[in-house]
Amino acid sequence: MDGQRDQEMNEEHSTTEDAVLRQALDQAEDALYVSEDGAFETVNQPLLALTGYQREELLGEPVTRVYHPDAVAERKRHAQFLDESEEDSVEWFCRFVSKSGTELPVRVEQTAVTTDDSTAIVGRVEDIRQESQQEQKLNILTRALRHNIRNQMNLVVGHAATLQEIEDPSYRTAAEKVEEVGKRVINLADKARKAHEHLDVPPEEDCRVELVEMSTLVVEKFGIKQPASRVTTEFPDRAPALAPPSVDVALMELMENAAVHHPSSSGPVTVRIERTPEKTAIHVEDECEPIPEEVVEIVDRGEEQPLRHNEGLGLWIARWITDIVNGDLTFARREDDIGNRVSLEFETLDSL
Repeated sequence: MDGQRDQEMNEEHSTTEDAVLRQALDQAEDALYVSEDGAFETVNQPLLALTGYQREELLGEPVTRVYHPDAVAERKRHAQFLDESEEDSVEWFCRFVSKSGTELPVRVEQTAVTTDDSTAIVGRVEDIRQESQQEQKLNILTRALRHNIRNQMNLVVGHAATLQEIEDPSYRTAAEKVEEVGKRVINLADKARKAHEHLDVPPEEDCRVELVEMSTLVVEKFGIKQPASRVTTEFPDRAPALAPPSVDVALMELMENAAVHHPSSSGPVTVRIERTPEKTAIHVEDECEPIPEEVVEIVDRGEEQPLRHNEGLGLWIARWITDIVNGDLTFARREDDIGNRVSLEFETLDSL
């Protein structure tokens, strides 16, 4: 009899706990769910409002019920990654489909919560429809701005070159200055294009890069662009790493910085790859004066300040690219103190 009473009390306590948990989840601003074995165990009110379902329509149903068909396989890969890796959370972008059939771009974060006898998944879902619309508008404005800057400045540079043919020294000097500034503005527009094109977060399976092969190709391209610069390389046989496919853009930016900031504007560059069981680093070394501390500080801190838009923009691009996979961009002086060493650091992989 006492055993039956204890069981009833435990069931009542469990029911009370569930009610408290559901109330707490419903009061949260984020859309949240708890799943076990791939099925909804708990869903909160913001998630129901987002998807248009009633609570009873989702509880016990597969989590994939709210996913777009094209996103189901991707979710499975992330769930497998969370199950097999040492990470306790994973985040990605995909699409949900509401009860009415509306496609919803979302950001999903899943966290594994392990108890004594089971593992539950806590999911947080962020509606990014407004963010996507805002991004689309900014993309259109950015492309239009870059296009007009480049076209108009090419005209300025062309006229400046013509003015330099005038015999009057004052005209030639002014024209040379105009051409120099025009080329800097064109270079700025080109770097803005690179940042815009290469900073999207790629699929996880694309972030497995053989850095020796990639670096070899970048060095070859750099030699074509900067034939006056001497490049020295020190590479191992292979160096697979967790790096974004745009790492080649970051490396090219660092090599160009190393060359053009030399007094000759085409200084020597050394590219080395070092590999440990944990980290793989690409070091780019120059023979230049120290990188200004304020530029390093701003890039390290990740905050833009007024009048710094064009200073170290190549370093910004390199930093943003490494951030995609939680890599590191580090700055140091060479051991012989004749130049700088800027390094891209990524997680080492055993194989691709």
